[in-house]
Amino acid sequence: MVAIINAFVIFAAALLLALVPTAVIWRTPHRPRGWRYAALLGGHGFACLVLLLLLNGQPGYFGENADVQTKLALFDSPKEARQPFVLIDNSGNKQVVPDPDGNAEDSTVRVVTDRAKLTRLLQRFAAHQEDFAQVVVDIAFTDSSPNDSALREAVLDLAMHQKVLLARAVEENTPLLRFGSDVMADVTENEQDGLIAWHNAARDEGHSLPYALYLRLHQRKAERFTLGLWKECGPGGCRLVYGGFMPTWAYLPTVPDPEQELAPDALAMPIGHALDMGWPRLLRQLRAHDGARKAVVFIGEFPAMAHEGSTDQHRTFLGESRGSAMLIGLHHEIGNGAHVLNGLTLLGLFAALVFCTWLVIARAWQPKKQAPPKGFAAMVLNYVWDAIKTVIPLFLLVFIACLIRRVTGQQMNLIPMLIYFITLIGLVKAVRKARPVGSGSEPPGTGQAARAVVPGP
Repeated sequence: MVAIINAFVIFAAALLLALVPTAVIWRTPHRPRGWRYAALLGGHGFACLVLLLLLNGQPGYFGENADVQTKLALFDSPKEARQPFVLIDNSGNKQVVPDPDGNAEDSTVRVVTDRAKLTRLLQRFAAHQEDFAQVVVDIAFTDSSPNDSALREAVLDLAMHQKVLLARAVEENTPLLRFGSDVMADVTENEQDGLIAWHNAARDEGHSLPYALYLRLHQRKAERFTLGLWKECGPGGCRLVYGGFMPTWAYLPTVPDPEQELAPDALAMPIGHALDMGWPRLLRQLRAHDGARKAVVFIGEFPAMAHEGSTDQHRTFLGESRGSAMLIGLHHEIGNGAHVLNGLTLLGLFAALVFCTWLVIARAWQPKKQAPPKGFAAMVLNYVWDAIKTVIPLFLLVFIACLIRRVTGQQMNLIPMLIYFITLIGLVKAVRKARPVGSGSEPPGTGQAARAVVPGP
């Protein structure tokens, strides 16, 4: 029902917008020539480009939009991740803690992350800060624990050197484990029908965790610009970016076959093992990436790689995915430029929208009177050819969306643009039918009839 209402709202908005070029066409009885025709096509193409920019800077309108995007993977190919990650699994690091607000007679308890083990691990990383780029902790600390004070000191020790990022819980962390935006970042996305359709990366109150990690690793800053765009500056200059983007999920990890044997370094190491026998191997993994691009230590839920169960799962358009693995995929999407406003892409998109406009508007004026088709076959061919010319702009928009996704790794908010052009095509057809036959490309006084010699009496 929500999808139907949203679709109706989009259609109503598209109808109002399409009335403007339709009114211009209606008041132009003959096809304009020269700069007037170029201004009509270019103005409409530019308006569509601005509209698309605003749509790409906002969440999708209903679930089918992103569902269509995933089905347009005609040119997709997997890309290699650039940033090395060393994964540590927290899914089995739980302990039972008495609930201070519970009834002692009922022995009320809570299951929370073992803060003592996590504290010891962070303290070890603090002693080897030269061996890694960042420590990311994707754990919600919503319940208090006796070891919260020690964990806070371990986090602050890393935060002094800007070496740690924590995920901010939606329900608010326990008081001792609340930090500022220089340490904590939200995991923000727009969900439609329980599916993640949009990732909100840049925000005034604090960037998302994948984007905050990207900015820190590349020593960049982001600030609000205009029209929903942000300006991102750092080494190599400044560029305009979207505040959010539709993920292509090109980097979304696949769940390995439980029967398949994986190399030890491909598995997420449990925290308990990292504090015991696995610490030397963990250090070797970190030092193997020592150089210009050091590894990121990511502590979170990786049960798929450890062949365990977990409740930290999110539905995406490619199926169930573990939360922490999905955040790494989003980070790689940003690193691949999914949020960047590409100038060449805009130029090509403008040219394509002008061409689509020409395909639609060029049919607004009736051709000269033609003889009716002779026979049923000729009538069917005329109908098929007219239908093909009608849907060509729509197929072109779909092709553009595929091409943009393949070349730039970015999504195009396709469904609203398709609805708009379908509405415009319908209005142009209505204008064409309302005009008398013969009101075509030649204005009065310039046609063959005007040039003919009229014999005298």
